Amino acid sequence: MFGPRQIFILRLLLCCLGWAFSQCSNATRVVIDERGVELAFSSPAKRIVSLYPSLTESICLLNACDRLVGVDRSSNWPEWVQSVPHLGGLWDTSLEELVRLKPDVVLMSFSNPKLTHRLEALGVSVLVFQPQTVEQMKHALREITKLVDPVDADLRGAGHVEQLIHQMDLDLMALKAQMPAWAQGRRIYLEVGSDGYAASQSSYIGQLLQAYALINVVPKTLGDFPKMSREWLVRQAPDIVVFAHGQKRASFKNVPGLRVLKPVIENRVCVLNQEQADRLLRLGPRLASGVRSVVDCINQMRPL
Repeated sequence: MFGPRQIFILRLLLCCLGWAFSQCSNATRVVIDERGVELAFSSPAKRIVSLYPSLTESICLLNACDRLVGVDRSSNWPEWVQSVPHLGGLWDTSLEELVRLKPDVVLMSFSNPKLTHRLEALGVSVLVFQPQTVEQMKHALREITKLVDPVDADLRGAGHVEQLIHQMDLDLMALKAQMPAWAQGRRIYLEVGSDGYAASQSSYIGQLLQAYALINVVPKTLGDFPKMSREWLVRQAPDIVVFAHGQKRASFKNVPGLRVLKPVIENRVCVLNQEQADRLLRLGPRLASGVRSVVDCINQMRPL
């Protein structure tokens, strides 16, 4: 049925298909971090160091927790990461121990550019992600997915991360509907640090509060998370106060500048425990559960 010419063409076609398959198997995926730095990987990263808690959580939620060979001191979720070597904090990361782990890539924030430069000078691949908005967080998740999923399973990987993002969007939308009518249009103050650091209107938390029809008393002109005095807070006269830094409920009632606040007197204060605060303040896939803690707390308050 086949002459010499047809057999030659068939063999040529099979060779081309084999070459194409080989090229796909060795294909690279390019991950772009928030600096615009591009890193190409021919296979999934098998040894990852994460020096930022929200990135650690993202890796685990992408079903790649077992790729982590080192994390920062503050990474504490999920429980599995407790068994991973902890390499110190923001400014005291053990560089020697990190290099000894021979990571394929190090994930970190913008906060320590000196460490970033030292690692890159040593030939260590570094990707920097520190999202400041929900959309930036979604972008980071999509880029990290390229890092941990096989090249020939891009659709599976993309499908998983998109499902994760879609569920988060649905949860945030559902929580918006659960905000009680009496709270909408009320003035709120949300503190993220025990020294008076608060979420302003320009922060991702401030943007969520606005979407939930709450009025954030901390103006956007002060930056995302400015430090506010107690005297300033009293003058703002918020209707609702949220402490999102593991503050003990009994302690703030005896603090001058807090005990005179109307929401303190009338018990319209939310005090998040450390786990709830982590979920809210670490801008990652667990954000919706952190927001839920605030919405649930407001629902339990006596309406104004």
